[in-house]
Amino acid sequence: MKLSIKLMPPYHKKGDPDELLLELDSSSVDLQQLAGHLSRQWKESFGFALIDDRGLLTAEFMVNGKHASLKNMLADGDKVTIIPYICGG
Repeated sequence: MKLSIKLMPPYHKKGDPDELLLELDSSSVDLQQLAGHLSRQWKESFGFALIDDRGLLTAEFMVNGKHASLKNMLADGDKVTIIPYICGG
C-alpha cells in the first residue's frame, strides 16, 4: 500500500519536503496503526508519539481532505495530512 503523508509545521522544517511517500507491506491498515507506525519510524520528526498512553491521537489526522477517526481504514493512494494540535494563550 502506498500513502502520501503531508506534514504540517512543526513536523517538517523549512526547506524540507512537506509531503512524503510511504509504502507499507500491509494492504489493510487503519489510522491508529498508521499513527503508531509513524511514531516509531519518524520519532525524530515529530518529537513525541502521535498516540498517547491512553490510545488517543496527539495530532489531527485528515484522509483525502476529510477528518478521520482512529478506525478509518486506509486505501492505496490515500493522502493523509497530519496537523499538530496547537495550545497557547
